[in-house]
Amino acid sequence: MIKRRILTGAFATVVVTGLTVPVAVAAPSAQGLVITEVQNGVRNPNKVAECYQAQGGNCTISQSVAVQSSVNSSVGVTFEAINAELGGTYSETLTTQISCSNNVAPRQYLRAYPSGDFVFFEADGSKGTAFLPTGIQCQVEE
Repeated sequence: MIKRRILTGAFATVVVTGLTVPVAVAAPSAQGLVITEVQNGVRNPNKVAECYQAQGGNCTISQSVAVQSSVNSSVGVTFEAINAELGGTYSETLTTQISCSNNVAPRQYLRAYPSGDFVFFEADGSKGTAFLPTGIQCQVEE
């Protein structure tokens, strides 16, 4: 039995020591938007909640928060355009319940930050960035 993989979309050919391999490359959308990179991470210093214990002890954060997506672009790229390019799986506003607890030393904080995807893109010759929240991450800090 022969298995075939059918490649669709835009591809470049890369030659590696005599082996030719098709590699997917980003193709511009109808709006001229090209997503160049997506990195998952935490949005510091935009904390959404915190707990402090002056003498140390258990800190608990339990509350509902709404975190907004953000797009930084000089050419008017919208959340909707970026979301469509990435398959439509993001919400412009993420409403979620924070539930985290941790022991902290004296003068430490338990802080909650938005986590999600940092998107880098190009449109009409300009570069831009976006943050698309997917959750919350809690961490102990000084």
